Amino acid sequence: MEKAKVQLREAKKGVTGTLLFENGKSMPIPKHFGLPLSENNKEAEVERNEKGQLTKIVIEGRVYRESQRAQSTRAHDVTSSHQRFPKRVPRQGPEEHSKEAHAPYNFVPLNESIVPAERNEIPPFDRYSTDLLSGYLEIDIDVKTPLYVRRKARDARFFEINGEPIIPGSSIRGMIRTLLEIASYSRMIFVDDSRYYFRSFADKCIPLRQLYNDTIGTETEGKVEAGFLRYESKTQDFYIVKAESPDRFADTQREFDYAFEDNSWKVWTGRLGKKKKKNWIFQAPDDDTEEALTEEDRILLTQEDVEDYQNDRTRRIPVDLLESAKIGTLVKDGKPQKPEFR
Repeated sequence: MEKAKVQLREAKKGVTGTLLFENGKSMPIPKHFGLPLSENNKEAEVERNEKGQLTKIVIEGRVYRESQRAQSTRAHDVTSSHQRFPKRVPRQGPEEHSKEAHAPYNFVPLNESIVPAERNEIPPFDRYSTDLLSGYLEIDIDVKTPLYVRRKARDARFFEINGEPIIPGSSIRGMIRTLLEIASYSRMIFVDDSRYYFRSFADKCIPLRQLYNDTIGTETEGKVEAGFLRYESKTQDFYIVKAESPDRFADTQREFDYAFEDNSWKVWTGRLGKKKKKNWIFQAPDDDTEEALTEEDRILLTQEDVEDYQNDRTRRIPVDLLESAKIGTLVKDGKPQKPEFR
């Protein structure tokens, strides 16, 4: 076997690599060998066939072989569109990881009897109880059997960050939760299934972007539309009034600023990287205009939308936009201001 040094790097389509031999020559490492980024800059022993094609790489006892699919594809020249391809074989990594994996569930038998709760109500968790036991768990984690935590891809390598294999925090939390259930003779369930309020509009999330475009009616993807939040006291409904298409104006003296003039908002932006700054004028709707609006001009907030906003504990704006809409308070930048228009 020949000796070579492994050089790997992260690319858009996965890890790519090169073998540097002792004679100064090099050759690319096919992707189907599945070398993880953690093998970068390590010495390896390489095996090639009579045609000089790479068949095996050994790094510190870990063996990487050519996948069966690659062997079949190279051995059989496809001469007809009717020829059947070999059954797909997942990419193989080290030989010691090519075995079947089994999740170690149900390793603790269920209790023969049920221990009922001592109280009819759930006790508070924000204070210690003198009549109960309190403490903490000290846990030492030791890997006794081969461990594999995969990524989300179909033929995934071990979960890693910056080339360093790690166990995700969610996996650790799940394991600790199971140990806590065993130690406390209990079964933990979710008591709050509220959803976080999502405020990212028209971003890289395709389903969200499509829903936003369908609702607003804009054909320009990736653009956020302006609007005003209103409250109808008779029906107790919240709705968004779409702002008119903004106008542009030229002013190079100010940036990152705004002003309310003639029932409209003037917004000065600034440079963002190489993009030029743009100044906009947003016309605020008046009462007469709103009375003439049709249902298509309003975006009604459902009760679910309202509850999601109210339950959002991650909201950092120090004002409740729903309450501000009820009393007609104009919110410019997260701080409540006196009404300037109704």
